[in-house]
Amino acid sequence: MKKLIFLTIICLLATGCYDYVELNDLSIISGIGIDKKDNEYEVTYEILNDKKQGTDSSQQKSIIISETGRNLPEALINTTKKSPKQAYFAHLKLLIITEEVASADMQNIIEYFLRSANIRSEFYIVISANSSSKAIFESVSEETPVMSDKINVMLERNFKTKNSIYKNNFEEIQINFLERGQDAIIPTISFDEELVTLGGNAIFDGYKLKKILNDEESLDLNILTGKATNAFYTFNCPNDDNQIITLNVYKSGAKFKIDKNNKLNIDVSLMTQLKSYSCQKSLKDINTYKIYNDTYAKEFKTKLENFYETLLENKTDILGIGKKLYIKNRKYNKNAWLDLDYKINVDLKINKDGLIFEVKDDN
Repeated sequence: MKKLIFLTIICLLATGCYDYVELNDLSIISGIGIDKKDNEYEVTYEILNDKKQGTDSSQQKSIIISETGRNLPEALINTTKKSPKQAYFAHLKLLIITEEVASADMQNIIEYFLRSANIRSEFYIVISANSSSKAIFESVSEETPVMSDKINVMLERNFKTKNSIYKNNFEEIQINFLERGQDAIIPTISFDEELVTLGGNAIFDGYKLKKILNDEESLDLNILTGKATNAFYTFNCPNDDNQIITLNVYKSGAKFKIDKNNKLNIDVSLMTQLKSYSCQKSLKDINTYKIYNDTYAKEFKTKLENFYETLLENKTDILGIGKKLYIKNRKYNKNAWLDLDYKINVDLKINKDGLIFEVKDDN
């Protein structure tokens, strides 16, 4: 019996998998770009180059290839044919599409990548607001040998620092496109003089691109979705427009409740740190914090109300109000959430030097 097991293992090791391909025989696709050119699709692949580069053998460069087609599948097939080796998509990290493509063909793109069994769903999507994806991939340098790696790092770093980008991978984004009562959000990038920078978030109504949020609006979005971990807001001091105070929102939460009268209540909780202060009031006086808690809770309330009105104006349900309404009523009406009366309440707490100041009214 032992001999039989041993011989079976030897046979398996000797024959290997029937579809096994050597790594050296693969073109590993790290990034894909989709543009429109002369009424045709233009697809660009960023391929990791496995060849040694001079004395710095550890420096991994990339190869850029592109081709056009009358539709997206044809352009992808034509680009794949130009690949020097068998195209391998399991390590895809980034998909860049232009604003023009996102405005006209978002449904085709989502459905194509959703059906593609050989493409993993963990890659990020970004929308290029002012440049072709091909130009962005071709801007690689010694400092940035693989553009898809650079942009992925930028997305990760932004989430931990500036905290203005809504960071979701393809799997999470396609759920928002397909799910009832929840619209999608995709981050944007800009390209100028060989420099790639992150922009705001693009918001959708179904598959229609409605608006690209600016940085401040993107921060407001992260607050209402509970993703604000390092959002900085600067306000004027109370009764003194010449001095400022900066609060860092390091934790946020938002609870959405639709009552029996179909009124939407949004209860927002904000944990903040005092990062910059030039006001005249003494921080040693607990009444100062009572004033600030109340003053800046109202400031945030106004900001979030303005942002919610922007969503209503663009009919984009990125907060998933329609889904909550469907769960409550068991009836789906795409635009029912637009008719809801709403109220936003903000509970603000200031944390200074490790102490949380929560001041309650005496009454």
